[in-house]
Amino acid sequence: MNSSRQIHVALAFDNNFWAPAYTVMRSICFHTSEYERVEFHLCEYDVSDAHRADLDKIADEFGAKIHHYDVLQLESFRAAEAILPAKGNLHSVIYARMLLDHFVPETIKRIIYLDCDTMVATPIEDLFDADLKGHALGAVFDTQSMKAKMGYDIKGKGDIFTPRDDYFNSGVLVIDLDKYRK
Repeated sequence: MNSSRQIHVALAFDNNFWAPAYTVMRSICFHTSEYERVEFHLCEYDVSDAHRADLDKIADEFGAKIHHYDVLQLESFRAAEAILPAKGNLHSVIYARMLLDHFVPETIKRIIYLDCDTMVATPIEDLFDADLKGHALGAVFDTQSMKAKMGYDIKGKGDIFTPRDDYFNSGVLVIDLDKYRK
């Protein structure tokens, strides 16, 4: 591993999830040997100045870098929000993960996206350096989450989903931004 390389990690959340985001960020810093290499890219939807200041304390404590992005300032996010559904406890900020290439500078070649309900218990650099085998995105297969949330297995719904389809957990992603941008 090249220890001089920055480790870019993105989170997307609204004001209700700033505390879980803070927890994820601390768990990353606690389990990363060189936490000053970590750069957080926070895609925020209506996060208060007070909560943003609390998040910034991680930079003071660990030396990690923090970048704040107001998702509502990005036209492509507002366009996505207008046409994509937000249901129940799922806020439209969840779509920010699909637009990371619009938020972060083009000089960033790779980024990890984590949902705010994720705890990191091993060095994040291992995930950051994962071999994507030429693919734009690395993710974990997940067919059971719909069963847990909705009471049925999505692969049993042949009218919408087919057993041939692969599904992945979108809460932990490694993205090769150069390939993703193409």
